[in-house]
Amino acid sequence: MGYVRKVHPGATVEETISAILQRVVEDTGEFKDDEKFGA
Repeated sequence: MGYVRKVHPGATVEETISAILQRVVEDTGEFKDDEKFGA
């Protein structure tokens, strides 16, 4: 929620989720293919 309140007031749900996922990818690297892990 800090993204909406501080960085981009009035952001939509989609914008917020995209920003969070982008940050996760920056911190952890690209998502792997879950198919090969049986998920």
